[in-house]
Amino acid sequence: MFAENVKLQTHVQHIRDNLNDSQIRLRILMNVLALFVYVLSVTYLTWRGWIAVNSQIPLSLFVFMISLLSIIAPVFAFTFDQGLVKRFWIKVAAYIGFYWIAFFVYAISLMLMFDVARLVNNLSGDRLIQLIPPVLRPDLRTAVLLVLPISLILLVIGTFFARSPKVRTYQIKVNKPMQSQGPVRIAFLSDLHVGSLVSTSNISVMAERVNQQNPDIILLGGDLIDNSLHLISRHVFLDQMRKLKAPMGVYAVMGNHELVNTTAEEMNTFLEIAGIRLLQDEQIDFGHFVLVGRNEHQTQYSRQLERLTPEALLETTSQHKPVIVMQHQPVDLECLSSLGTDVALAGHTHRGQLFPLNLLQKRHYAQIGRYQSFSQMHSLISDGYGTWGPPVRIGSRSEIVMIEMSGKAAS
Repeated sequence: MFAENVKLQTHVQHIRDNLNDSQIRLRILMNVLALFVYVLSVTYLTWRGWIAVNSQIPLSLFVFMISLLSIIAPVFAFTFDQGLVKRFWIKVAAYIGFYWIAFFVYAISLMLMFDVARLVNNLSGDRLIQLIPPVLRPDLRTAVLLVLPISLILLVIGTFFARSPKVRTYQIKVNKPMQSQGPVRIAFLSDLHVGSLVSTSNISVMAERVNQQNPDIILLGGDLIDNSLHLISRHVFLDQMRKLKAPMGVYAVMGNHELVNTTAEEMNTFLEIAGIRLLQDEQIDFGHFVLVGRNEHQTQYSRQLERLTPEALLETTSQHKPVIVMQHQPVDLECLSSLGTDVALAGHTHRGQLFPLNLLQKRHYAQIGRYQSFSQMHSLISDGYGTWGPPVRIGSRSEIVMIEMSGKAAS
């Protein structure tokens, strides 16, 4: 099955080709440390759970069940969910493995919260517990019995947020004249991640809801697929995407998940069948505004894709019309603003997908929220339509972004 996993083969090949790169070695080291911390955390959670059930379950059976959930299922999910052939049992393993990851994030957080509170109370000579109402003083067994349902409830809520997209509308006025009658309606979608856990049935619903908004143009911000292109091409993905209709057309850019699953040439040919034009560091002048589609840069363990600097990309762009730049990752925002960009569109971040992971976004990108202005430029980052890994969202919600763009009156 490893021979079928296009994504994993791409990762391994990139590591082999770049073993002398200090950044790659550092990334491998960080991944090993993260795995070590994960194993320790699972061991801690297993130990606390075993004590809480008062040994009513044989230890060997208890450890096996936790190992099945925490190690075997996630490994199967990451390793075998990218094959060239669709298999039912792989899909089941992917659901179990990815849901476990979301459950683990909240179970370990809650368990640590209870244990830290108990530790602080012990160090304070039981003075802390006197400030807490008796109902909020759980013993270990009660704490574990609270962690389990709370974590499961969060998964249910998160599944709802992931499977019930919201239409989020922005009204934007750019500081340039536009020749169109009324605002231009732009539908922006990013991070569909179509694969085992985000099926084409979700895309059919998406296309219907997008068309109901009557957009003038539809833009796709990358990471449309999450499985092998060979696998997705055998199903009805293109038939569903072909349902997207807009007078000015449908346009897309590459995302990092396309870079590990296929090449830009293959993706371009693939999308053309659905009537979608892939923009690769190029621009289209629609008369009353200019659309610029930027290539995705090489990410960790992905294929190489050359892309222009912002200066080179916008060198020949008319600054007398509103300029929209669409890219997958929200990078170079200050630079794009200084070069006269009026609207910047991106995705990739999923808004963290699982709180509090969204707080880490501050370390990587200049923009934190969904909307931010950089001088005259309006920058929007979509939370994304699909999900990566766990089909769960806490602190974000799957969305369809609608933009009503208008300009100032012509002089």
